[in-house]
Amino acid sequence: VSQSRYTSKWTPSADNDTDTTYTAGRGIDLNGTTFRLGLDGVRTRRTTTQSLTNATLTAIQFGVEDYDTATYHDNSTNNTRLTVPQAGKYLISGCLEFAANATGVRSVGIRLNGSTYVASQGSSSMGATLTTVVNVTTVLDLAANDYVELIGYQSSGGALNVQGSQMTNFSATWLGV
Repeated sequence: VSQSRYTSKWTPSADNDTDTTYTAGRGIDLNGTTFRLGLDGVRTRRTTTQSLTNATLTAIQFGVEDYDTATYHDNSTNNTRLTVPQAGKYLISGCLEFAANATGVRSVGIRLNGSTYVASQGSSSMGATLTTVVNVTTVLDLAANDYVELIGYQSSGGALNVQGSQMTNFSATWLGV
């Protein structure tokens, strides 16, 4: 048996800068099959502090994008939102670093389309000298143009900052249909 019998050659058959169709050699047919190579998603973060009022749910504003492959986020308009461009399953992750303060709890949540909370995580304060870091992650089945927000909460008894750092971030990654 010859080795070439089991070898397929992939050649591009069309390229319009947004979608490339590949045709396989003998023995495999991918006609009509869509697949992606590489990352599709967004990661945002804060570089400055944001004050959170005591005992108030607050959407976190993000002004820096580490990457954004499909205009999920806008740094100036609705900068609390990650809006998904297509339907599918998404890995949504967020992290908040709260300023050091010995009193109360800290929590972070993911809110869908401005009203439905789909995930949350909380922690007691780490004390007067350590920042408190809280992470939340979920997988969601979203429709095109759905949006998610990262919501912070603290109960220190007064205003408390969310730090501007690599630790304060929000991301969405498309996992597939």
